[in-house]
Amino acid sequence: MKPRRSVIALALSAAAFLAVETSPSANAAPASADRTQWFREARFGLFIHWGVYAVPAGEWNGRKVSPTQGGEWISRLLSIPSADYRAFAPQFTASRYEPQAWAKLAREAGMKYVVVTAKHPDDFALYDSAASDWNAVKASAAVRDLLAPLAAAVRAEGLRFGAYYSQSQPRGRLSRLARSISPTAKPLSSSSPCERAGRADRASAASGLPRLNNPRFPFLS
Repeated sequence: MKPRRSVIALALSAAAFLAVETSPSANAAPASADRTQWFREARFGLFIHWGVYAVPAGEWNGRKVSPTQGGEWISRLLSIPSADYRAFAPQFTASRYEPQAWAKLAREAGMKYVVVTAKHPDDFALYDSAASDWNAVKASAAVRDLLAPLAAAVRAEGLRFGAYYSQSQPRGRLSRLARSISPTAKPLSSSSPCERAGRADRASAASGLPRLNNPRFPFLS
């Protein structure tokens, strides 16, 4: 496909996505529709993927993750052993963490909200947690909460702030990290979503990992 056609196709795809995602369901409850009205009107925001996976930056042991696959999935895509993946944490310094500058740039670009991966599926959290020491405060060289300052900066710019929180529910084949924690966990099949979720819950319960009542999807305030 020629470059010009690729750009047009991408633009049309994005337009279609926005049309679908920002249109309220015909069966949506009035309260739900009112609560999400601002989101349907905002349409433009920033989603930040950031965590330990920023250290390898898509490459490990001479192997690279395809740009179309996403560097945040490097532990699963390259089957990195748990010990090797956890060794990235001491190198995660967050030395260029500038929440005020990021929030200001988002506002100046016309964005209406900012969402960040508070905890990615690799279970690394950007904030201190009583549930696990695998977080920015206790396990990384950043040695500080990276969530609260960003939330404050975003709200100070008049934007809404959201946190993506991923449950310990592996999808597809369990990652090496999950398998190292729970060696008895079995790969998930391509059965119904409910069955997959149930099996993932049982695998997490068997591993002894804490189960928190947080949705996988962002909450915005």
